[in-house]
Amino acid sequence: MKAVDLDQTYLAGLTVLYVEDDLALQGVTAEFLRRWVGRLVLAENGESGLATFHAEHPQIVISDIEMPGMNGLDMVEAIKAEQAGLPIIISTAFEKPDYFLRSIALGVDRYVVKPFQSKPLKAALLHCAHQLRAEKELQRHLRVERDLLLARHHESMCILAQGMAHDYNNLLQAILASIETTLLKVQPDSPANITLGMAKRFTSLAQDLGKQLLILGEHDAGRPDRVGGLSPLVNEVLHAQLGHTEIGWANRISPDLPSVCYNHERLGMALGILVDNAREATPERGTLVVAAEVRTVLPGDESSPLGPGTYLCLSLQDSGRGIPPETLPRIFDPYFSTKDVGPRKGQGLSLALCRAILLAHGGNVTVESRVGVGSTFHVFLPIPSNQA
Repeated sequence: MKAVDLDQTYLAGLTVLYVEDDLALQGVTAEFLRRWVGRLVLAENGESGLATFHAEHPQIVISDIEMPGMNGLDMVEAIKAEQAGLPIIISTAFEKPDYFLRSIALGVDRYVVKPFQSKPLKAALLHCAHQLRAEKELQRHLRVERDLLLARHHESMCILAQGMAHDYNNLLQAILASIETTLLKVQPDSPANITLGMAKRFTSLAQDLGKQLLILGEHDAGRPDRVGGLSPLVNEVLHAQLGHTEIGWANRISPDLPSVCYNHERLGMALGILVDNAREATPERGTLVVAAEVRTVLPGDESSPLGPGTYLCLSLQDSGRGIPPETLPRIFDPYFSTKDVGPRKGQGLSLALCRAILLAHGGNVTVESRVGVGSTFHVFLPIPSNQA
């Protein structure tokens, strides 16, 4: 199919806002526009045009300049301040140099002189449609490349983690066996007994880390062992992690939501990581609210990290300190941590482990955050087709 045909097809699916105070001209021009665009919304001046822009979210705006109240260029300036890349077509009967200069400064895409002729107007619309289509195609390619890189990264991480964990655990087992053998030969009141006991405790911590590496390296990270609602598991995790703190929590999961398939131990571990993360980021007497809803991802949805389907979205919203924007893209990377380095915390594997478990369940985890306000982690789990 030719590029022009693709642009026309794409234009036929767009919403266009047309702002014109001359109602007779607006009516005539609207007849032409409705032949080419998917949906046309109208406004009579800058103020109503701006209100309609906020209400209807058009992909293209066509506007006159000289109108009572807010003129067209003032309206365009307000729109561009909110959505700089939105294509704008300016129409006017007055070819004033200052109009041209301001239009250029505002980034107007096309300037059409009245009285309208259908050919230049359609050409301007097709130009805008081509820009939008090209941008969408670019974003799609970038998304495909990003997903491919993430998949390769995850595969490499699994291989590396499995290999390291295997060798690491074998070495630890030999060290622990040596410690146990030496303890049998040392008097209970000997100073060496105390030192060996400390070595044994630290070896146990190292074994826990080895278990995390093994899980991180698993391709299935725990096969589902049950089908059901998540509210009981969420309550179990919240009680275990927050029951001894002054942080307030609420489970607002409706019992009417569909069931999901999950592995009780592994999903409990993933949720425990997120609740513990919220606990560390939230001051005493802060709050953590857990809610859930059904979300559907449609084919071609470029904004979602998930494939098409119906998902249960579990949201954990805390009132903590939030995550800085420069840190947010990296928090699920292995060994990226903002915590202090130490034997008990800060290894930087926890959120990577959480994501690996959810990916193995066919879901994912995302985060939204504002510094000083808090963070919301969204856990997605696929709903079986017979439950959706």
